[in-house]
Amino acid sequence: MTACAKFSRTEKKVKSKATTKASTKNSGDGSWSSGFNCPEIKVGAGSAEQKVEASGKFYAERVISPITAEEKLGWVWELKAKAAGNLAKICVAFGSGNSCYIPYRWVTSDFSYTNPSGDYKYLQGWITNDSNESYHLRINLPYSTLSYYISDDEGRRIANGIATNRTSNQGTILTKKTSATTNASNYATKKPLYDASIASGSNIDAAKQAANTKLTALGESIKTQQALQQTALTEYNTLNSSAQESANKLKTITSTLNSLASQLEANQKTLQSLGTSTTANDDQLLVLKTQVDNSLSAFNNEVDVLKADVPQHSTDINSAVTANTNLNTAGVQSELGKFTPF
Repeated sequence: MTACAKFSRTEKKVKSKATTKASTKNSGDGSWSSGFNCPEIKVGAGSAEQKVEASGKFYAERVISPITAEEKLGWVWELKAKAAGNLAKICVAFGSGNSCYIPYRWVTSDFSYTNPSGDYKYLQGWITNDSNESYHLRINLPYSTLSYYISDDEGRRIANGIATNRTSNQGTILTKKTSATTNASNYATKKPLYDASIASGSNIDAAKQAANTKLTALGESIKTQQALQQTALTEYNTLNSSAQESANKLKTITSTLNSLASQLEANQKTLQSLGTSTTANDDQLLVLKTQVDNSLSAFNNEVDVLKADVPQHSTDINSAVTANTNLNTAGVQSELGKFTPF
């Protein structure tokens, strides 16, 4: 056999293997921004062999930065046909088409990204649904013989995005479960008290009626105290005016005293100028003495009256001021003290 013939046979063999491999793959296509059309979605129950259940498209950008409510809850897919078989047990359908999402809260292991030689790159992880059924999920990513649709960096970013969303969703659920447990405990504790309050509803109504009656009485008492306050204020103003009059009278008496002192001094000078006493001088001296005595007597009477009057006014004013100051607090507190707790 010639070398040329041998080379030709080898080339045919390589081409045949490459053609066969390419013909057995549904390669898919896509990009990070436009979405990846994945040729195979494989699911296996428990440890059973994974089988192709569907094909579909997902948007990597929306895994990293979810926008819609469904994208925040799970890994959203646009399937070529409605989910069926085991796939239907690990996804939630929505909308009118073939859309569904795999809830992040059902993801029970971090998804791994793998790039094998000469085969599909794939994402793989475990899903456990609300029925506590576990499934092994594998997503075969678009395949290109000579190039690639998805880079290793993009594959790892998708796996990390799924892990982040899983942690966030499961953390929210844990928080809500804790809150629900606390609320349930509070309910169990307070339910008997609530039932007792319902059973004794008539007693509550009676207590409310009694409270309203006491509040009404308190309102009337406050009105009475306000009236007493106004009366005390009027009395205070009257006493203050009287005290002012007494002060004015004292000024007048003081002025009179000063005037008498001046007259006395003048009379003394007159007496000194008269020299030897005569009958006329005696008469004049007697008149002057009588005038001075009368003036002094009147002055002393006024002073005695003022002495007796002013302290009483001072006491009355102080009492009125004290009563007026303490009226609101002492009076109202006295009225409040009449009420017993209920």
